[in-house]
Amino acid sequence: MKNPTNCITVLAAASLINLAVGTGAAELGMPDGPSAASNLELTAPIDRWDEAIPLGNGLMGGLLWGAGQNLKLSLDRGDLWDLRTPETILRKDWTYATIKRLVAEKNQAKLIELFDKPYIDFPYPTKIPAGRLELTLAGSQSARSFSLDLRTAVGRVKAGEDTVEVFFSAAEPVAMIRISGPEPKWRIVPPASLKRLGYAPPQTGSDGATSWSLQQASGGLQYAVVVAGRRVGNSTQIAISATSTADGPDPLELGRKRVAAALDAGYEQMLKPHTKWWRQFWSKSSVQVPDAAIQQHYDLVQYFYGAASRRGAPPIPLQGVWTADEGSLPRPGTAIITTI
Repeated sequence: MKNPTNCITVLAAASLINLAVGTGAAELGMPDGPSAASNLELTAPIDRWDEAIPLGNGLMGGLLWGAGQNLKLSLDRGDLWDLRTPETILRKDWTYATIKRLVAEKNQAKLIELFDKPYIDFPYPTKIPAGRLELTLAGSQSARSFSLDLRTAVGRVKAGEDTVEVFFSAAEPVAMIRISGPEPKWRIVPPASLKRLGYAPPQTGSDGATSWSLQQASGGLQYAVVVAGRRVGNSTQIAISATSTADGPDPLELGRKRVAAALDAGYEQMLKPHTKWWRQFWSKSSVQVPDAAIQQHYDLVQYFYGAASRRGAPPIPLQGVWTADEGSLPRPGTAIITTI
């Protein structure tokens, strides 16, 4: 529908469809977001990236997974690409007409050389993962379950008596983590797969409670992952930024400023505009069906739209903002799939 405020309510039990045009879901007295029944509830451990809790704000994305004391947040940014083109593809005869001619000539070897080998021999063009933040919890903490609150776009891990909460701010270009209980350890893990692209290792460093990784990529692209933490009462607050030369000439310095500002504001203050944005997102429309599994799937897909797209952000690629995290460059068509 062209009008984003259109609202459709499906009342299957009564075999009625009530269509309200130009009216927000909240104005009709409908829920301002999915019910708790649609939330993702996953038992630990989560051993693979494609079974993780997906979080995002349209530009940045993260996958929350792990086991025991070891939690992982796979980081991504929608506009990180290596757009180099293999020279073979630039040939004037790299055309469908050439394919037809080679087929007629039964020249299989030349077909493979021109139209298969460029995708085998060259890893680009390709999506570039941003890296991974790895958290090591205290010995008294161990992941028992993972959850995603669709209404507020907050991921949670129950770790014994303590909780890990994560959200990718819908209002600011940062992600926030709050961990109750003892202070954890953390480290930034750059993607090992970037070696295949011929990139030099990233520049890494730390300054007090701030750590960073700065990667030089193709085409003059630079991007930085910056992580900073602070103890607040009986919890640890962590801010994460993924910046690039698309944001400014010095992505590392910009990332440092963003995480410092986020920590100065604090987790709770950063959460307020984030939940407001998601409340407005869910108020635009609502679909209700009596089948719980279909309802949950619909709500999750709607959540993906809000988490992986945003005005001013790149269009959603095949991977969304959740590039595969399995030690290799993403395969064509790889996408995040969450099993309900």
